[in-house]
Amino acid sequence: MFGENPYENPSLMPKIALIADKKDENNNFTVRETLKLAAAFRPNWDEGYARRLMDMFELPPKKVISRLSHGQCAAVRVVVGLASRCEITIYDEAYLGMDAAFRKMFISEILDDLTQNPRTVLFSTHYIDEMSKLFGEVLILDKGKVVFAGDGDELRQQRLPPHPAAGAGAPPSPPGNSRSRCHVELILFSD
Repeated sequence: MFGENPYENPSLMPKIALIADKKDENNNFTVRETLKLAAAFRPNWDEGYARRLMDMFELPPKKVISRLSHGQCAAVRVVVGLASRCEITIYDEAYLGMDAAFRKMFISEILDDLTQNPRTVLFSTHYIDEMSKLFGEVLILDKGKVVFAGDGDELRQQRLPPHPAAGAGAPPSPPGNSRSRCHVELILFSD
């Protein structure tokens, strides 16, 4: 990655942000402290943007992370991912818990921000319909095997039916296989 081995490589860490859905019940930092800590490790951190995002997602700066709702914790993770402005940002279901309105705000915000600050963003998601307008290039894996590779427009034209064993928000079946019980493990967006 960037011509170097990424494993345990401190020179690459400031260039990469992994934003994952994780439990925050033991995090006793406030929202403000969490963002300050993230800023200390990210040389491209945009403090003004982070503050604007905090307001947009209605995050209480003095509230302890462990006392936030799941959706508010997800919003904090999204703020870290966007304001970090890392060359590579990986969202691993980081927005789970956000209600539909806040997910739409996130999608709109990331589209606007990537237009002004191009970089590579990777998504792992089950919200394919909601996230599809973000995807330039798409790779869908099922248990490690590629079931779809193409551009975002091609995926949007497929009109894939939902996964038959799940409810709303479930992943689609892969192209050409409407009976498949495909579990989407990774969707890739790359600029």
